[in-house]
Amino acid sequence: MRHLAIGLVGFALDLTGCAYALHPMVRPSQHSIKLTLEAPARYRIRVLEKEYAVNVDGTAVLDFPATRQDCTVYLFNLIPISGGKDPRDAKSISVLTGDRTVKVLSMNQVLKLPVDASGAHLLTIEGR
Repeated sequence: MRHLAIGLVGFALDLTGCAYALHPMVRPSQHSIKLTLEAPARYRIRVLEKEYAVNVDGTAVLDFPATRQDCTVYLFNLIPISGGKDPRDAKSISVLTGDRTVKVLSMNQVLKLPVDASGAHLLTIEGR
């Protein structure tokens, strides 16, 4: 009887095994950003491989691509054993002047910046 019980438990655990959770896709989006510094038109912003010019008033409209968080793996469909990384946490946005990078941010960091009345995310660059 004991061997049968152990066999049934082993069989049940074998059936459950690991499960993968595929996270929903985050749609592409546009976000306005405003650099608060002197002579903002000397700067440009790079998102991944695409560069955007900064207007004289310090604003630029950035395109964030569609992304999907990595799968999360669960043991027995309950215990997370590897978490899915959010690609929007990667430092993929650079503020540049000339050939110099002055600030590097993630998409999620940009979305957490304060917003002005026009809806632009305000980014202050210190000491430039």
